[in-house]
Amino acid sequence: MRLPLIVLLLLLAGGCSPKTGPAKFYLLQPLAQSELRSDLAGWSSPKIIGVGPIDLPAYLDRPQLVTGDGGAQLHLDEFQRWAEPLKDNFTRVLGENLSLQIPASHVMLFPWNRAIVPDYQVEVQVTRFHVDAAGNSELKANWNILRQNKPILMRQFQTRVQSSGENYEAKVAAQSRSVAALSREIVEALMTTARE
Repeated sequence: MRLPLIVLLLLLAGGCSPKTGPAKFYLLQPLAQSELRSDLAGWSSPKIIGVGPIDLPAYLDRPQLVTGDGGAQLHLDEFQRWAEPLKDNFTRVLGENLSLQIPASHVMLFPWNRAIVPDYQVEVQVTRFHVDAAGNSELKANWNILRQNKPILMRQFQTRVQSSGENYEAKVAAQSRSVAALSREIVEALMTTARE
């Protein structure tokens, strides 16, 4: 009598357990060759660009992907994760985007060797970076360009990029396009500054 009861309880407990499965891992992606602008001429001489530090808000300092509901509530999915810390991925992709758009430059990621002083340094403080309930990737950030450790340009950036689908792959792709939009704005400012 006890054995069938135990089996029944185990089956019921299994049915009430949360959904499990293999986790999926994602990375932000740099600009594709087809997305590069052809109207941005290269610099007359190579420049060294330092990227970083990049600061992300504490709510993004976790392996799970974060999505919002359009209000104050955020959602974490235990089975949809970043393949590496988001801060590292964001920094690397931003650096790759700058390097792709200004191929004559040498891009270094923070922290770099103290013996090397970049001609220009780009600092970014991200204040918001997630996909909302409507499928929009929201990126808000303050960014600065420094020359010889002195700020020469300070700007605010905000973009909203619509996801092409409801799955997480499409959401991460929209976030990659958000970072691409930020990189384009920074590139234009860097090239304008370098010509002055």
